[in-house]
Amino acid sequence: WGYNCSNNRNYTRNSSFAANLNTLLSSIASSAPFAGSRGHFHNLTVGTKQGDDFASGTCLCRGDLSSTDCTSSCTDAARFIQQLCPTQKQAIGWYHDCVFRYSDQLILGVMSSSPRYCYASTANASNPKAFNRQVTALLQSLGPKALYGPKYAVGSRRVSGSLSVFADLGCNPDLNVSDCSRCYQDIINYIPSCCYGKAGGTILTPSCAFRFEIYQFYHLSADSLSPAPTSLSSSTSKGDN
Repeated sequence: WGYNCSNNRNYTRNSSFAANLNTLLSSIASSAPFAGSRGHFHNLTVGTKQGDDFASGTCLCRGDLSSTDCTSSCTDAARFIQQLCPTQKQAIGWYHDCVFRYSDQLILGVMSSSPRYCYASTANASNPKAFNRQVTALLQSLGPKALYGPKYAVGSRRVSGSLSVFADLGCNPDLNVSDCSRCYQDIINYIPSCCYGKAGGTILTPSCAFRFEIYQFYHLSADSLSPAPTSLSSSTSKGDN
């Protein structure tokens, strides 16, 4: 879908960083998944931390993928990002099934809401104001559910008549609750400029992702995911979930 290569930091192909990055790109998909991620998040570091040869990478898959499909998606993403950003020390690629990122600095456990990628449907909502209100409300209702466990939630909300909006929301499972909350809030703030009044849209950042459509695109039911703790409550009125 999209990618970003940082031109501020480059490397040469015969450097020790290049060798470590190649190791990372070829090995991250087969590395042990992050604890509690249900096989949807891989991370790997190669080299000496804070050294010139240090390489750090993460790959976050959509929460409705199988662990096998996630491994395959991360493998493909690693190959694509190397082709798209052949000499950059920092890069991120947003794909249909995963977000792949690498850097010469430690990125595990560090929240980042930029750079970000926005995709808006070409179809318009019939009542943009009402539709956008329900999209925002749905995102806010999913937020508490996507703060714990695998940090992924899906749900739907009725807009009017037979029209409903469906969405998924996810955060990197290496981040804490506070960081994921901030990342989700950044997405809420970005909705108007990205996809206001559109019948579908996707907002992707290095640390969290949100997608909404007028059809069910995910392969899970809301009930199949761990519920939010009872101490948390949605800040919006009730909708269909």
